[in-house]
Amino acid sequence: MASLPVKKRGRPRKAVVPQVALDGSSGSTSDDSRSKRPRRNASKKAVANLAQLMTVDGDDTINTPHLNNEDDGGDSDFTVNEENNSEEEYDVELGDDNELDAAKNGVSDLNSNGSGDSDRPNGKRKVPKKTYAKKSSANKVPKKKRSHGSSLEQKGRPIRLLKDLSSARDKIERIYGLNKAKLLQLAKVKEGFEASIFDFPLANIQADSPYFVSPQPPCRKENVYEKVIGDKNKTIYHEITKVEFENMVKLRKERLKLLVGEVDATMSTDDRMEFPVLPNGKRTGFVYNVGGLVTDIAWLNINKDVVTNENYQYLAVAISQYMDEPSNEHLEMFDREKHSSCIQIFKMNTFTLQFVKVQTIVHSFGEVWNLKWHEGCHASHLVGCLSFVSQEGTVNFLEIIKSVNDIHVFKICEKPSLVLSLADSLITTFDFLSSSTVVCGFKNGFVAEFDLSDPELPSFYEQLHDSYVLSISVAYSDFEDTVVSTVSVDGFFYVFNPKDVATTKTTISRFRGSNLVPVVYCPQIYSYIYSDGASSLRAVPPRASFAVHPLVSRETTITAIGVSRLHPMVLVGSADGSLVITNAARRLLHGIKNSSSTQKSLRLWKWDYSMKDDKYRLDSAYEVYPLTVNDVSKAKIDPHGINITCAKWSETSTGGKFYAFANSAGFLTLEHLGK
Repeated sequence: MASLPVKKRGRPRKAVVPQVALDGSSGSTSDDSRSKRPRRNASKKAVANLAQLMTVDGDDTINTPHLNNEDDGGDSDFTVNEENNSEEEYDVELGDDNELDAAKNGVSDLNSNGSGDSDRPNGKRKVPKKTYAKKSSANKVPKKKRSHGSSLEQKGRPIRLLKDLSSARDKIERIYGLNKAKLLQLAKVKEGFEASIFDFPLANIQADSPYFVSPQPPCRKENVYEKVIGDKNKTIYHEITKVEFENMVKLRKERLKLLVGEVDATMSTDDRMEFPVLPNGKRTGFVYNVGGLVTDIAWLNINKDVVTNENYQYLAVAISQYMDEPSNEHLEMFDREKHSSCIQIFKMNTFTLQFVKVQTIVHSFGEVWNLKWHEGCHASHLVGCLSFVSQEGTVNFLEIIKSVNDIHVFKICEKPSLVLSLADSLITTFDFLSSSTVVCGFKNGFVAEFDLSDPELPSFYEQLHDSYVLSISVAYSDFEDTVVSTVSVDGFFYVFNPKDVATTKTTISRFRGSNLVPVVYCPQIYSYIYSDGASSLRAVPPRASFAVHPLVSRETTITAIGVSRLHPMVLVGSADGSLVITNAARRLLHGIKNSSSTQKSLRLWKWDYSMKDDKYRLDSAYEVYPLTVNDVSKAKIDPHGINITCAKWSETSTGGKFYAFANSAGFLTLEHLGK
């Protein structure tokens, strides 16, 4: 006997509208699809909530055209106010107030149980992970024309972490803003260097190149030589003999054994060895034995007004005589120390690789670091004006006078041109705010600004940290206010505007690793490049302190970072003797998707030491490292002589592919990148 139909309680069943399957044929509908109400456009708030719910592990989001841009993660969406961007086709329109209630009850653009046809503008079908019900033509609202303002604001998504900015366009807008001139410079850097993974064309850093971008540092804005030094603040020298120098500064007398490639050599102080033909090909450069611990180096960016031959480059090298005892009391940094040390000035021809020592300057300031040439302080009789921090707790400025016919001379400095100091605390680091002002960090955690024309008292003196300020760096831009960053032994990384320190101080990070945390500023991408205190190199734009980008992961402490104003290539030196290069622009100017496969770093050199043979070895084998987001913390003990103490790029157009780095044993290595 046939069973009788059972009457169900509730509302009468509505007519079922057949849906279209993915293959184009009509398909049957399930009971779940019958019970659903017609699909409506979700409100902006509902879509934002759904977008958060659709976030998956890492930086990937589900490809949902009504929630995300179709071009998320791509590189081609780096445009400035583009009129016909494809992401406009997927803008979500606002409906009435009842739509939010419908979204809360489970009605949304997603139809997880049924099948449907995606309403795509190009008419092509794509099989997504999630399918969509077909839009009702009655609910369509005319799309608004794209405005020239923010595309990120139109999406209405909350941005709390870097992974919330999956689109390259959204990320660049959020961390760099919408200043057209600034974005145009970033576009030049991206176009000129995005294909340069470990090398770049020399033509791209020439002034006539369409990709040439060279932001000028604050100290280069004007020549203040007459205002700051002139005739009243001359550096006082007197010449000495080589014997007198050797009695004051005792450099290494022993010969060092060295292996480069397959060539053995023994090198005395001031010996030079050009690179032999290496297993991985011919490389242009040489190794120079300075005979002591190199505490810092600095290339002079020669001013074109006073130079006659741009092929010549000057390199200042600070050398300590206490090179084989890392725990020597004369190398301590937390108290005043006064002993003899020296700075050597070398002149190099970038065309012939001729490298000659033209001056050796002896001083009694103790060890020096933060070597910087004052590019806004030049005169015809000078090579330049060199500044540095010393163990006396002072910042000193020296005139480096040109040598006659480049004949090497020994000098002793009796009185520097300028001395910045305070009686209460030691200056530990400094940087230029302008041609006539500098900002300094102190042992007691304070920060001060000095005017070089009146250096007796600081313009401000404020406490930022609880202890020794390790590093201070000025971020300059033609489009924003100058920003200063500080890192201290207390572990805090701060940025602030020097116009108002108290109200603008912002915390970037807190370190719990090594106390050695180098920080430098890369002006082409408007970002700080810094070590996290242990094994990772990171980049962060001061305008968006939350947007921290990992660049390089190492298994040892990062000890030196080198950047250039001409290109975005970054040099990274570490305690295990490795020198690594990476392109920071490929990380910051692209979307965050697939960054682990696109961002690579390359080991250029690796210093090793054999205790058995008492021999140093410079390994030229290249090794590529992928980007890993997990921090690696491994305690390793390496011979102190292989530690990379400093790495610097030459920043002139003719010599912009030259770089130099030094290790604690006193080997200074110079190379021309690429062929």
